[in-house]
Amino acid sequence: MPENIIDLDSRRSKKKVPVDVVAHFERLELAEETLEAMDELGVTTRAELVALLESLEASAPEIPE
Repeated sequence: MPENIIDLDSRRSKKKVPVDVVAHFERLELAEETLEAMDELGVTTRAELVALLESLEASAPEIPE
């Protein structure tokens, strides 16, 4: 192969990284559930969710030990 031609295959890893497809789908399902819950709460950003949780925490009564 001429020197000015880049052999892309030589730069790729020859090893296949095992992918746990089930774990990826489980993470996607968890992300989907999280987004659905955020939608139900009426928040669209992490900052809004944090603010909501802080306001709920501040308004919650103290539980005696």
